[in-house]
Amino acid sequence: FRILKALPIQDKLKVCGVDKAHWPALEELLAAEVKIKISDLNPQEIDVPYQTSVSALRQIIHKKTVNEKLECVLRCANFVEKILSKLVGSFGADELLPMFCFVMIEASVPNLQSECNYLEDFLDDEMRYNVLGYMMAQMQISASFFKSVVIEQKVASPL
Repeated sequence: FRILKALPIQDKLKVCGVDKAHWPALEELLAAEVKIKISDLNPQEIDVPYQTSVSALRQIIHKKTVNEKLECVLRCANFVEKILSKLVGSFGADELLPMFCFVMIEASVPNLQSECNYLEDFLDDEMRYNVLGYMMAQMQISASFFKSVVIEQKVASPL
């Protein structure tokens, strides 16, 4: 994640596949959230959906059970949906996954692949087919994608 986290914001958006048409509005939203945080140390979550989504995902490492961990992922996704609603109005999975990837880069969850493996191994079979199972799949897809991007980066610029 360090390689991805160190990239400039536009490179992160590009790597994640966020539609370039949304970049200016997203950058404005992020700048507005910084201004809100400067003037209000404890803003309402709805006023800072990006920062709230990153914080929600970071909480996964503090949770013990599969349900608690997936609730963090779901909470993150709900705020990603709020971001997308502000940016594009209606959206689908084609917009959700790239934005979710972008938030995951910013959250930089330690041992993300281990978290994914834990969820995969211990998720109740019935839960795989509801919204929590869907969010687990989104997280797994993102983690696998990041792994491939980091490998490509290392191959492209060997030490």
